[in-house]
Amino acid sequence: MTLQHVLEQHRAEILDKWKALLIDSYPAETRRFLQRERDAFANPVGARFETSLEKVLDGFLDDMDPASWEGSLDDILRVRAVQDFSPSEAVGFLMGLKGVVRGAVEKSGENTTRREILDFEARVDRLVLLAFYIYSGCRQELNDLRVKEVSRRTERLVRRAGLLPEDLEKEPEPAEKG
Repeated sequence: MTLQHVLEQHRAEILDKWKALLIDSYPAETRRFLQRERDAFANPVGARFETSLEKVLDGFLDDMDPASWEGSLDDILRVRAVQDFSPSEAVGFLMGLKGVVRGAVEKSGENTTRREILDFEARVDRLVLLAFYIYSGCRQELNDLRVKEVSRRTERLVRRAGLLPEDLEKEPEPAEKG
């Protein structure tokens, strides 16, 4: 039996265990909430994780073009980028897919080739690299927003204090698009 067949036979179990790895990366109280609350309005993060993780897994296991499921991975990582995770903690659950799949292969009792497992694990490694790229982009966006906000606040304070020369007080005219 091929690895792809095992993946198809155990897809729901793989998704459940992979989702558990994602949720287990949270503190106990958050973890209980994410597991318990099923209402998408009361738990938008949990709902986003549920739908996005399934799309990522389906696209990844079916070896689809990453462009077709990368947006769902981005959805997960955007949430984690605003939370108190280090980069390795934010994407670490992705590495857990290797162990989850190995467990499914062992449970199936089927013999897959070592080559299939190594190829799959190399694909997971590429997935993690993509995730680091996405996560770092999200963090950069957050930092850019913070810098802009600090600049706006500083400018307002300077204006209120009357410390700007008169010619700088006028808002610049928007450039015409040509």
